[in-house]
Amino acid sequence: MDSFHDFSTPSTLRSLTEVTWSTHAWLPSATSGSGGGGGDGASSQNTTWTTALSMAADNVTHARTNGSDDYDYTYDYETSVSLDSLPLGEVIPVSLVYGFTLIFGLTGNALVIIVVLRNERLRSITNIFLTSLASADLVLVVFCVPIKCVAFFSFTWAFGEFLCKAVHYIQAVSMVCSVMTLTVMSVERNVAILFPLRAKYLCTRGHAQIVIAVIWVLSLAMATPVLVGQKHKEVGQVRKAYWCVREWMRPEVGMAFDVYMFVFLFLLPVSIMAAAYTGIARALWRGSALRRSMTVPS
Repeated sequence: MDSFHDFSTPSTLRSLTEVTWSTHAWLPSATSGSGGGGGDGASSQNTTWTTALSMAADNVTHARTNGSDDYDYTYDYETSVSLDSLPLGEVIPVSLVYGFTLIFGLTGNALVIIVVLRNERLRSITNIFLTSLASADLVLVVFCVPIKCVAFFSFTWAFGEFLCKAVHYIQAVSMVCSVMTLTVMSVERNVAILFPLRAKYLCTRGHAQIVIAVIWVLSLAMATPVLVGQKHKEVGQVRKAYWCVREWMRPEVGMAFDVYMFVFLFLLPVSIMAAAYTGIARALWRGSALRRSMTVPS
């Protein structure tokens, strides 16, 4: 994270009117007091994630003791300048991605849930798992995508500490739930194809509903480290802006969290799904080979 420094002279302040500072938009202005010689307000447009920033400490008013000029440097965060700080070539594709994700994610997942719930004959085990998967995606689209979109274009987090933690927690819950649901679906398909007799009393709608409930409880529990690591940081001197960042007490904790997420949300699920679908493929291949061998050529 960038640090702020003290600069005691107006000339030094004026010489640092443009620096790169990611994820925030600042608009410096300088107004002169009685007398003359004050600096004009300055703002600059730059490329991705860079804006104008004049760095100052808490004491931003400097009086020139050997003259009649008093310089009052005010540093203000302007939301209106945020969009101007992004090039059009980046605003358009990002807006389209967020827009399509929101529209199709909302309508598609909502339709899946409504159709399955309203039609009794469609409530198969696979569709029950798909409903849970759609619910996890819908929660992500409704609660996370709009807020993340606003934060991206405003270069600050204006939603407070509660939403800072809640949005990223919901995002983690949705991710864990989706991964676990896909993993369980692969196991269910494996059992249904390789062990059809056992599947009659193992793969039932009642068992599927219990498994889904367990998945959601585990997802809520496994995502709790995000509540600890996500921080709402106040930055700035005179005018304040805010960051919502993941910051751990020690680097070792952050590394342990990364390993934890990698193992339980990638390595283990991928291994289980690979084994399950490999078993299905081998069973189907053996069945196909057996049918070919039993076919009598005419």
